[in-house]
Amino acid sequence: MATPRRLWCSCTIIDYLKGEARAAEHCDAILAQAERGELEIVVSALAAAEVAKVNDASDEAEELISEFFSRFYVVVANVDVRVAREARRIVRTYGLKPLDAVHFATALVHGIGVLETYDDEMIRKLDRKEGDPRVTVRMPLYEGTARIPGF
Repeated sequence: MATPRRLWCSCTIIDYLKGEARAAEHCDAILAQAERGELEIVVSALAAAEVAKVNDASDEAEELISEFFSRFYVVVANVDVRVAREARRIVRTYGLKPLDAVHFATALVHGIGVLETYDDEMIRKLDRKEGDPRVTVRMPLYEGTARIPGF
């Protein structure tokens, strides 16, 4: 059985790395699942460029960003011609910004059923509109069972 995957857009990664309160609860739990090998986080190669700073553009911020993208469970999906073509169609169909469309196109092209984002416009315009099965576009949501320390 294949490891479950979900795609994170750039804003999700940025909020997690910044330690934003809205990202703390679910993102920490999702990443703990990934650390245990229970799922993989897919990111568009575009995210590696979009996540350019965290609070500032210091060397420490770059180290934090680089460390995130080098984690064993973070799978970087290239932006190829298929993704670009699909992104253009999504821009025309849903009126989305091109960079946001690339994230959704990546999920479609690679058959990833969940795209997690803090972008309300993406959620409103794209949730369950396309894909086979339909791609769920939502805020990060931990779906596992809590582990009790010591058991």
